[in-house]
Amino acid sequence: MSSDVLHGTPEVIEKGTGGFAAEARQRHLTNFTGLGPPDLVCISKHWRGVVGKGVTQGYFHFVRGIKAESTASISTYLGRLIKHGLEGASWYSGGGYKIVSAACRSYNSFSKCDILVKVDVPGSVSSLALFPDGHEEETSDLIWKETFVCSVLRASEGVGEHPLYPCLVAFQPLDSVSDERSFLTAASEIVSRWPLVGSGRPGLTFGDSPSQVTPATCLVAEALFRYFAQDSRFEQAQKFFETEVGEKDVELKYFACRALKDSGNFSSARSLIDTVVQECPSFSAALLMSSQLYLETGQLDAAFVEAKKAVEVNEKDTLAWIHLANLYVEKGDLVESLIALNSAIMEPPTLDPFLRELLPARKRMTKPLPNTSGGTDIIRVLAKRLHEERIGPATGVDESLAELSATLMTDPEKQAYQVLVKALNKFGWDEILNARSDAFIMEADISHLPEGQESSTEQIHETDVGKMQEAASSSQENAESSSDTAGTKISKGQPSPGKDFTLSAETNGTDGQTKNVATEDNQVQGNDSSSVKEDKVREVGGSSEQRILKNKHASLEVYSSKGHKKKMCTPWLDFLVNNMYEDLRALAIWQAEDEQMAQNLRSTSGTSTSHTSSQPNQASSSGTNSQNETQASQMQNDASYIAQSLDADQIAKQTKRPPVDWLRRGELARRIQRSSDAERAFRIAIILSSKNSGAEKSATVSPWLSLLEMYAEDGFASEALVAADAVWNFMDSHADRISTSSFTPPVPAIRRAVFKLVHKHGLHKIREQVMDKRITINRHRIQSVLLDAVEWKVSGYDR
Repeated sequence: MSSDVLHGTPEVIEKGTGGFAAEARQRHLTNFTGLGPPDLVCISKHWRGVVGKGVTQGYFHFVRGIKAESTASISTYLGRLIKHGLEGASWYSGGGYKIVSAACRSYNSFSKCDILVKVDVPGSVSSLALFPDGHEEETSDLIWKETFVCSVLRASEGVGEHPLYPCLVAFQPLDSVSDERSFLTAASEIVSRWPLVGSGRPGLTFGDSPSQVTPATCLVAEALFRYFAQDSRFEQAQKFFETEVGEKDVELKYFACRALKDSGNFSSARSLIDTVVQECPSFSAALLMSSQLYLETGQLDAAFVEAKKAVEVNEKDTLAWIHLANLYVEKGDLVESLIALNSAIMEPPTLDPFLRELLPARKRMTKPLPNTSGGTDIIRVLAKRLHEERIGPATGVDESLAELSATLMTDPEKQAYQVLVKALNKFGWDEILNARSDAFIMEADISHLPEGQESSTEQIHETDVGKMQEAASSSQENAESSSDTAGTKISKGQPSPGKDFTLSAETNGTDGQTKNVATEDNQVQGNDSSSVKEDKVREVGGSSEQRILKNKHASLEVYSSKGHKKKMCTPWLDFLVNNMYEDLRALAIWQAEDEQMAQNLRSTSGTSTSHTSSQPNQASSSGTNSQNETQASQMQNDASYIAQSLDADQIAKQTKRPPVDWLRRGELARRIQRSSDAERAFRIAIILSSKNSGAEKSATVSPWLSLLEMYAEDGFASEALVAADAVWNFMDSHADRISTSSFTPPVPAIRRAVFKLVHKHGLHKIREQVMDKRITINRHRIQSVLLDAVEWKVSGYDR
């Protein structure tokens, strides 16, 4: 007798005979965007008791990485499921199950259809193309080429991980270099159909006509470049885009230029991009690349010329506007930088109604026996664990850190946010608010004016008010109101001992009666930042009420200081500024806590330092006040310096925060480009998690993955190898391995990090680091990745 559990593969149990998942997918075919969802596999199983007819039950799971190049390749996977069969039933079972049929639906993003392959038991295989309107067609060679390209790119892009599709099974679609050659050949043969998948550049929407998207601006080209670049295989990327497809469309040579730039070959990149710009003068991406190359070589004026050309030839190219804003920050013109950002088009995040409809069905799932999946569960196990760690426990966490709006930004918004962070480190928070008031009219300011003043403003801005009412929602008004009243000013770059972030009572006008924020927060687990008043946050930057009122008044002026008529700030830019305010607010609380810990550590060690000697009495009271302020400032500076010198072990011993709070603080520090603070926060999370290893959802893997990415990006080989080994240890203890191997397959993050190290340092040096006895790692596992680097010819494998 057999149970209903498929060997090595978890499944969602449908109601009755099944068909719910397939019907939902059919309804949402028109809603699929980009490369589409993972493949859906539906299996029918018939239960037969000792007596009676029995019943048929439906099951489904998702799979990613099937090499969908023909009916045979998909039916091979279905046949393997049927061959492995069902797990045995318990001895007291009154009947058993058997598989009746299995079907797989793989999405074709080019033709906007599902390729359905069905296997009936015994011995019948069929395939067809199923379109949204319900009509069916036979599968052709062209459709199979398109489906093959889509299936490989879905695996490369990590489709189905975030958010996680239920019961996801993941394979590596290309097992060898010869398989990759077949994939690239198929992709190059259908270049003319690439635009059908849609745009790959933010702001360039598909619209009603495919002519609005070219092969060089489509999602397929971007995904193919990432396929090479994320594994640091820049030579192969250059060859593919310059010769194989670049000869068919010269604009595609732009990606070969990107490969040369990323590999550090700027001279060849400059020569190639000049050729592309000469042949395609209206191609904004090429002009943008030309500007970036000029910036890399320190030619700021030439970079400006090319960037302005890029936004002129295509004003909808969001990345070109973001780059132009970055150039203005380099130049020191913050107002023009914000105006450039405001001109960019930010598309809202895409939703997945298909997945949302399936989520309630997860309540009933089968659970295969351990160590039976053969390594196909590593993606699912890791994605589920990362999701649990980021949610954290139900109680005892800082909700203000969990609710930071910046965590919801899309990728283009993150790029724009980095321009604001660069401006913050160069100019300070007050200057950003001043520039925003000088450049834009804010909806919140208009809505809070007295009636008489508002009417006069409306007379001046007859054409702008309608746009204002359209653009800002009530939530954005509230966000603007809170951020505009805060004059927080953060120091440029990393905080130095001379720049203090503590919240003083003296400057707050409370005569020393205000509680110390760090002490108050440390007393309560969860540390709610809402206890910090706006005026206290304002003191972090030393802003005054007069300056805030000046900013609000300036935002109501019709013309900027340069004589340009002001525009209304777009909701998405207002959202980013509010995100920065929230991040700086959380940073102020963090630093206050660190300084309190430093003071506690100094007091417990019994040390005290006097920074000023006693001075003779001054005849003037102003002289006495000045002396007191100097002494207070010196003591605060010393506390700030000690706080920065605290290491992760010292903080971990004193903090009452759970690991997830430090994980979120590490992510916050990375957003605002404070690498040392991020590294320390992640290490604190690791230390705390190791002390509570049995605790549910303890932040164990997430900080190690973040450290792995940071170390690999900065080229710290030994540290990155230790982080990779820690992640691999977790996977070995929680995921299944292949029967012929002593360890689980490496997750993509480990492969990409090690490949990046090979690209930066060369294979020979990384092998030396792996064999270095000063670090404790599983060398055999890492060496297997280095062998892959040689097989796939990662940049640097030959040196």
